[in-house]
Amino acid sequence: MEFTKFLDPRNDIVFKDLFGTTKNEDIVIDFINDIMEYEGDDKIKGVHLLQTVQDPVIAAQKRSNVDVLCESNNGKKIIVEMQIRSQKSYKKPAQYYLASSYATQLSKRESARAEAYHEIYNKLMPVVFIAVVDHVLFKGKEDHISRHIILDKKTKEHDLEEFSFAFVELPKFKKEIHELTGVLDRWSYFLKHAEETREDEVAAIVGQYPHIQRAYEAVNKFSWTSQQLAAYEEEEQRIIDNIDADDTLLEQGRAEGKAEGKAEGKAEGEAKGKAEGEAKGKAEGEAKGKAEAEAAMVCNMHQDGMLPATIAKYAALSVQEVTRILSEKSAKSL
Repeated sequence: MEFTKFLDPRNDIVFKDLFGTTKNEDIVIDFINDIMEYEGDDKIKGVHLLQTVQDPVIAAQKRSNVDVLCESNNGKKIIVEMQIRSQKSYKKPAQYYLASSYATQLSKRESARAEAYHEIYNKLMPVVFIAVVDHVLFKGKEDHISRHIILDKKTKEHDLEEFSFAFVELPKFKKEIHELTGVLDRWSYFLKHAEETREDEVAAIVGQYPHIQRAYEAVNKFSWTSQQLAAYEEEEQRIIDNIDADDTLLEQGRAEGKAEGKAEGKAEGEAKGKAEGEAKGKAEGEAKGKAEAEAAMVCNMHQDGMLPATIAKYAALSVQEVTRILSEKSAKSL
């Protein structure tokens, strides 16, 4: 790849700086309005960052469950998340994060004086969850952007209006620069290809949307300090190291499982038939090997100081699975 001056928005450091700092509030407002297709009275005119990150270096040290959480001028809670690692069950944490943000409003909004039960719940505000994912989440959907709400199963009426989701699946976006039409194409191209964009291509990508130009300016590496760039490179290397470690562990697990399965299959084959025994033994062995590899990966990440929620995010496991693995490891070491 030839030299370019833009950083990768998918990097956690850049993503939080782009959408989670006060200096870029105009960018996150435009992004939310475009992705959610808000118009008229629904259009967001301002946001208040609930987890303000003043510097991307600080962002790297934050271990929050979500990347960006803000409140719009009309009271909506909005979560903006980047999920770079493939996670089969990501639909579940997405719903958990949204539900948690909805539920925790009560503790913040309850008055010191006793209020009527229904009045307390009337203060709950809608929550919007927007996720940019660098893997295919909905295999049966052709469009790379999907929006989800709760509808009456029979009448399709939108009676329950508090929860909204939007997912941007970057691998499904295949357009080249000359094929871009509309602002959503331009956001998608920026998020997926900013790092490899040449300076002479920016004007064609931006088109008639100046806020896309602002996004490119925000990820211009020459506007970042040496400390910020060091944090960016550290995050890039951490992702690479984790992927390499995962691949190594899984390959070892497959090899061990294959060898063990072959041996077990051969033994069973003498009694039940070689073909049937080898197939069963191989499957059981591979499953065992994969489980051992995942356990080793989780323990290594925990030894590096990562919290269970963070481990789950990058290991494509649930928090419950991570907690179980760590508990078993702790019990064995006693």
